[in-house]
Amino acid sequence: SSDLTGCTGTTTVTCSGRNTEWINPNLKDPYVLTWNLALQYQLFPNTLVELSYDGTAGIGNIETPNMNVLPFSYDAGNTTALAALAGNGQIYRPYPNFGTIAYRENVSHSSYHSGTFHVQKRLNHGLYWDTFFTYSKSIDGSGVNTTAVNSDLFKGPSAFDRRFRYVGNFTYDLPFGKGQRWLNQGGIANGVFGGWNLVWQYDAYTGNPITWSFTNS
Repeated sequence: SSDLTGCTGTTTVTCSGRNTEWINPNLKDPYVLTWNLALQYQLFPNTLVELSYDGTAGIGNIETPNMNVLPFSYDAGNTTALAALAGNGQIYRPYPNFGTIAYRENVSHSSYHSGTFHVQKRLNHGLYWDTFFTYSKSIDGSGVNTTAVNSDLFKGPSAFDRRFRYVGNFTYDLPFGKGQRWLNQGGIANGVFGGWNLVWQYDAYTGNPITWSFTNS
């Protein structure tokens, strides 16, 4: 109904609080596609170099954008109209007797792409190390809050998107004790100095995206 009774003046809040949800009766299950490619090369004995690419896409993701909003281009540049809208935006909604109308539909899409440089030294003479450097980008439309007609066009960095990541680790069997290069003997010396290994792990990455906003944005 377009009846604005109770939706003007000081009672605008009454209508803005009438939230509801509209579900598409033909709603479908989303699905995911994945693909990858990797190239490996033995650079030195016991040393592997690998370049890999991984991709993922989420098709038909379910979101609930708000159907009851004006288009972004509404009266652009018309300061008088925009002032009136700011004064009582409820009566300018497409359905002024309602507040938020969440439209549950397959209206979103997500994608992830990454390239990884991987170097690994297999265990030899007690030393093993492994290192990865990844550059990636993940975008999706989660939290879309615009008209359902255009919601598939509004995407941005995923909340978990981290462009750069480095992971490294190594283990080294210290050459002390029985069967090793130094203190190659049993007894107390082996009990005290033998069987030790050094382990190191490191993980560094850029931060998650930040959303900036300001009052009345």
